[in-house]
Amino acid sequence: QADLAKYQKDLADYPVKLKAYEDEQASIKAALAELEKHKNEDGNLTEPSAQNLVYDLEPNANLSLTTDGKFLKASAVDDAFSKSTSKAKYVQKILQLDDLDITNLEQSNDVASSMELYGNFGDKAGWSTTVSNNSQVKWGSVLLERGQSATATYTNLQNSYYNGKKISKIVYKYTVDPKSKFQGQKVWLGIFTDPTLGVFASAYTGQVEKNTSIFIKNEFTFYDEDGKPINFDNALLSVASLNREHNSIEMAKDYSGKFVKISGSSIGEKNGMIYATDTLNFKQGEGGSRWTMYKNSQAGSGWDSSDAPNSWYGAGAIKMSGPNNHVTVGATSATNVMPVSDMPVVPGKDNTDGKKPNIWYSLNGKIRAVNVPKVTKEKPTPPVKPT
Repeated sequence: QADLAKYQKDLADYPVKLKAYEDEQASIKAALAELEKHKNEDGNLTEPSAQNLVYDLEPNANLSLTTDGKFLKASAVDDAFSKSTSKAKYVQKILQLDDLDITNLEQSNDVASSMELYGNFGDKAGWSTTVSNNSQVKWGSVLLERGQSATATYTNLQNSYYNGKKISKIVYKYTVDPKSKFQGQKVWLGIFTDPTLGVFASAYTGQVEKNTSIFIKNEFTFYDEDGKPINFDNALLSVASLNREHNSIEMAKDYSGKFVKISGSSIGEKNGMIYATDTLNFKQGEGGSRWTMYKNSQAGSGWDSSDAPNSWYGAGAIKMSGPNNHVTVGATSATNVMPVSDMPVVPGKDNTDGKKPNIWYSLNGKIRAVNVPKVTKEKPTPPVKPT
């Protein structure tokens, strides 16, 4: 009886759902036809496409972690922030992740038996962090050696959909690329509870390093509400905030899928690597950079904020298919990528300068290109009459 009642309700709902789906598909088709005319204009995808992966923000996600490295106590992370190169900001109630000297996380009593969360919450409520300004963020910390990994499972997802179908779980495996050139032996990985915020990876020991790099391999699978892996068909993954300074390049490489360029962006693809291939993108007028990444009085400055209208200037996209995908993301000295003679010259700056071996990166569905239509309606299945 209950089955029959459900069937009758589904039967009544079906034409409504079908119409909503068909209407959205028609409007997407029209939008793509229009975008085709603008694909060579600033901020547009050079290959117009709808975004079928809605995966922008998950502030209430739950994180669980396993690792073949070491879990770090929240108290040890707090203690490390209060010392050395991150102390100056800590006393101003700022957690400056790229200043943290990770040698202060390498003591035997820093190790925890399971994940402990740290961030600007609890007794740190009201503090700010470099990844979120004033909004609250939490992360679990692990200490890894080259080749070691942490596997993160994110659940309680509330805002993420693929082709209009709810995503219930995401699993990411983060591995320190053994070919990373940082001078130490350890990497601190701060894994945010919100999967769309990604991870902070650092091998910084308080000194800048020449010819250095840090790369993290990301392998990931998304799951539907039935716990089945979602088989992507040209889902768009955003690779954004890829900064390039005179001596330093952030990049993605070794990825499944196909790179899609955003018109006018500094980010391109060369030799299988996605980065600012032809110019710097740090400061307007330096090394060909069109805008300044941080906010100053210049028009168009501050592109490196996710809500900046021109955040596409440091971004691209990867079209991914299948249930299992991967991409390696990291930061490297420019000298590891090209000879000095091929680099843009910035007066008064040395392109071989040392840099910090660390990076914050996030991989999500927040495509920075303009006017990308989103798929929000699932194609409904006609109900079957109970027997």
